[in-house]
Formats: sequence, structure tokens, C-alpha cells
Amino acid sequence: TGAWQPFTMRIDQKPFDDVRVRQAFRLIVDRQQMIDQAYSGYGWAGNDMYAPFDPGTPDLPQREQDLEQAKSLLKEAGYSDLAVELVTSDAVGGGAVEAAQVFAEQAKGAGVKVNVNKVDAGVFYGEDYLSWTFAQDFWYTRNYLAQAAAGSLPTAPYNETHWKNDKWQALVEEAFQTVDEAKRNELIAEAQTIEHEE
Repeated sequence: TGAWQPFTMRIDQKPFDDVRVRQAFRLIVDRQQMIDQAYSGYGWAGNDMYAPFDPGTPDLPQREQDLEQAKSLLKEAGYSDLAVELVTSDAVGGGAVEAAQVFAEQAKGAGVKVNVNKVDAGVFYGEDYLSWTFAQDFWYTRNYLAQAAAGSLPTAPYNETHWKNDKWQALVEEAFQTVDEAKRNELIAEAQTIEHEE
């Protein structure tokens, strides 16, 4: 369907204010194992990108689990013995809590302790929603610019990662104003590549 369940990391709070930690966490995941175990095989890896059906989505190589590289990045960032809380809920959707548990097990291979905190819907989407440091969520599919407006721009009503990147923002704002489809798709591809890396 294009619906997606992200793991969200607030980039304005430790340890996720360090891009190396975010990159390490993306290398911890064995995505196919997560899909098989948490979703009974019904799903596909989104490659850390939303809007897979947008014509501007670039063809970037799928990340694979690399625990040694993850450990190296964490060591560089000063987080060799990292422990984090992962907030989740059944309200996020089927398989989300199980995916959190799979991630916690996978993270052990990189020396990361993940404490899964399962809360009820009223707590997850209550007054602390959009303030969790590390959590999960659920979105329906949108094209890239619509999703950026809803969840990634600094002015977005649901910017759960508190994402802010001036170069990215300039590209997105230009894309919003670009009528030429080919040029707009180039801007979207560049913006998505920044998000994919950062």
C-alpha cells in the first residue's frame, strides 16, 4: 500500500544529534529478518526513505546490516556502550511492537542496549507525542513534497524527528515552486539523498 512504519530519532537530542549514531542505527538492522519475524514476511524495506512511488525518488542502494561498521561509527561518536529507550505502542500498527523487539535483539550485536517501552495509545499519541527521543510511528503513503510538508519541514505539524537541514529545506522549498516536472524531480532526488545520508 505504500504505508510505512518508521523508527524515529530526534536529531536535536543526544545521542541522535550525532549523524554517526543515526548512521550506525541504520546499519544495525537486518531488514529482511525484521520483515520476516515482525511482519510475517508481509512488507518490504523502505531503505530509510518515504514516498517510494514519487517519480523523483532516486534509486539508492539498499542498506544492509553491518554490525562492525555500526560499532565503529558508535565508537567514533563516543558511544561504545550506548543504552537507549525505544518507545512503541500497538497503536502504531500491526507488527510495530514486534519490530521494536527484533531491533532490540539486533542492536545487541553492535553493543547497543535497547530498552523497549511499550505504552498504550493514549500515552503514545498523548502530550508527549512528537517529543520521544527514539520511537516508532505510522504513516500512509504520500508523494515526497506532501510528506515533507506534513512531517519533515521545521514548520511541519508532525516533525517527530525535529529534522532541520538548511540545504535540504532550500531544495524542498524550490521544488514546491518548480512547475517543470523534470527539474522538480531532480530537486526531490537531491533532497531525498540528503535525508537518506543524514
